[in-house]
Amino acid sequence: LWRWSAGTDARADWSGRSEIERLAILAGARDFGCGALLYYYLGDLLPAPAAEEFRAAYRAQAMQAIKQQYMLGEIGAVLARAGIDSIPIKGAYLAQEIYPAPALRPMGDLDVLIEKKRLPEALKLLQNAHWVPGYLADGHNHAPMMFRDRVALEPHFALPGMAASETGKVWDYWRSNQRKFPIELHFLILAGHAWQHRWRNARKFLPDLGFLLARGPLDPDKVEALRREFGFCRPDLLYHALPELFPPETRQNGSIPQDAVRSLRRLLFEPVDLSGRGMEIMMHDPRRFSWPWWRRRLQGFAPARVMDKYQAGWPRLPLCYGREIALKFAAFRQGVSAPPAPEVFQDVNDNEAVSACMRP
Repeated sequence: LWRWSAGTDARADWSGRSEIERLAILAGARDFGCGALLYYYLGDLLPAPAAEEFRAAYRAQAMQAIKQQYMLGEIGAVLARAGIDSIPIKGAYLAQEIYPAPALRPMGDLDVLIEKKRLPEALKLLQNAHWVPGYLADGHNHAPMMFRDRVALEPHFALPGMAASETGKVWDYWRSNQRKFPIELHFLILAGHAWQHRWRNARKFLPDLGFLLARGPLDPDKVEALRREFGFCRPDLLYHALPELFPPETRQNGSIPQDAVRSLRRLLFEPVDLSGRGMEIMMHDPRRFSWPWWRRRLQGFAPARVMDKYQAGWPRLPLCYGREIALKFAAFRQGVSAPPAPEVFQDVNDNEAVSACMRP
């Protein structure tokens, strides 16, 4: 699918495949939740039962996309009336500007960048427009999520993967660049976000990348200049790990280890479901017990994080703290006394190898 998104003729590719390959693609589309994208490309070429199943998925995503796109426009209008600039980023931008149809890019939330100095005013305006704030904010990139009619909004004051100290400069750049970000900057945003989330979003990241690159060639020199200016992660590993997408001239960095290339391809193409095992992964981090490690562990005890995790208000907070301390203590005891499960060991090692190449 990500090769098709980058420009390969999908219908010709499908017609040239064996029955076994087609069945594997159908099963993969179900596993990765990409049925709507498969239906968009193949339509009547799909077997009847699969066509009906994926058509229903496409229509469901289309209905949600219509609501999200309407609300995104409304958010921009509410803020613009007060003279506050806003920029759709990540999926909100891709669905509108890059994908052939917004319904092809499912979004868990709408990501919108707002200037930090105007953020308190913007949040108040959004609450007046019936957006209800939640509890959790990461403190580095965005304010607490907001909700309205089963649509979530994530008001960002910094770009994912970018040094927080460079937030003001990015607005100056946007205004001097005809109030647009080039695809090179959107590429860095995608790469930084995927890296920060340990590549768990591979099923979105790969088609995102394919559609983005299909819009025009990526200028690696411009990528590097923007990376240095705004403190993004280093993307050279992606050029080496995805030669199907990037031309040979992007692979000039000869210091990229092949072990890291294999690790990134494994994370992207052979994902293991480790949901709910975050504490286990944290306990086997190679930098455990360092100050940054302890800081991240203690952040989990912030009241907003605990209330968000247990969907509870202030009256139930002491009880939730009791449960959270018990869970973390059990994970701590197991982490120091038992070796990691093989899949956790592989995930930790792969992410460490990738991070060694991508840290700014």
